[in-house]
Amino acid sequence: MRCVTRSVSRIHITLIDLSGSFGRLDGGAGITLETPRHVVYAEAFEGKPSIEVKGDIEDVVERCARAVLKEICRTCGARVEVTEVYDLHVGLGGVTQLCLATARSIAMSLGLDIDVYELAKITGRGGTSGIGVYAFKSGGFIVDGGHKYPGEKSSIGPSDYVRAPPPPLISRLEIPRDWEFILIIPRGSRRIYGELEKRIFQEGLSIPLEEVWRLSHILLLGVMPSIASGDIDLFRRSIKAIQDIGFKKIEWRYQEENTWIIRRGLEELGIRYGMSSMGPTIYIPCNRGECIEIREKIEKWIDNKAEVMISRGRNSGAESLCY
Repeated sequence: MRCVTRSVSRIHITLIDLSGSFGRLDGGAGITLETPRHVVYAEAFEGKPSIEVKGDIEDVVERCARAVLKEICRTCGARVEVTEVYDLHVGLGGVTQLCLATARSIAMSLGLDIDVYELAKITGRGGTSGIGVYAFKSGGFIVDGGHKYPGEKSSIGPSDYVRAPPPPLISRLEIPRDWEFILIIPRGSRRIYGELEKRIFQEGLSIPLEEVWRLSHILLLGVMPSIASGDIDLFRRSIKAIQDIGFKKIEWRYQEENTWIIRRGLEELGIRYGMSSMGPTIYIPCNRGECIEIREKIEKWIDNKAEVMISRGRNSGAESLCY
């Protein structure tokens, strides 16, 4: 049986606390997007434990395919084809989405309906943030509660380096239907992952506790009620305020000049923005009727320095089909 999974993508608004001072690490908030996405076909077979990959990003696909087959069928192999893909390490959760899409398509091709949470544990995703895992599972605006420290997670770092189960989901809200998001992906910007990302996480230990409190206040009384009530002006103000406190301030510190040029341009235009995850993707919330006008205004001065697209929020997770 051949199965296909169409993933989502996500905006990661911020991590909350890397100190563990209250007995938990990480925590975060994010928004599920319809596009960009990965489309992954898979067909598992018994008798020959080999992985055949067709399409881009073979290393991630093969690693995740091997992880899930090791758990569910050690004597099986799989043929995997990636027909649609978006860039990894640009702040849109590409690795987690590709990994989960691969794992789900393989599992379903063997007739197994494995919960996304379990697939994330098997493939080693969600060890820092749960936003990508829950975006894949159910979509919407998501807040996760971080990891018990040191019980579930004994050290600080990105998911590629620290194994822990996905954190608990503590809130899921419907994204207002008339909200969209302009995504600006600077061309040629550094992709932050690996040892550099690991080093940046260590800087999170130095975040003053007062900034963690301030960030929590903005999330609880700014971001979350703005989503629940459809108050896009409050959402914009809240997102903008987050850029200069806590871990987000550290993430901005490592952006290259071409990303900072875009930030300064948005400041001059009076457009409120956020940066997703480690960047370099910058996002702008907008009502559906105004997004095209804002994008055109941005494209006039951006002069091909970035890819600009509009994506809708998504209130459902990834889609899978077998035939």
